[in-house]
Amino acid sequence: MLTTVRQPLEELGGLAVGLLMRLMEGHTVEALHVEPATELIVRGSTGPVPTR
Repeated sequence: MLTTVRQPLEELGGLAVGLLMRLMEGHTVEALHVEPATELIVRGSTGPVPTR
C-alpha cells in the first residue's frame, strides 16, 4: 500500500464555497492561506533512509 496524506475534504470544500460566495457577492478577497489539519497515513511503502 502507498503512504498517503489525509486531508479534511469537507473543511476544504466549505472554505471554497465560502470564498466563492464572497466573490459572487462582489466582495474583494485578500490572499488566502489555509493550513488544514492533515494526517500522515504511513503504510508499507515507507522505509528507513538508505545508507550509502
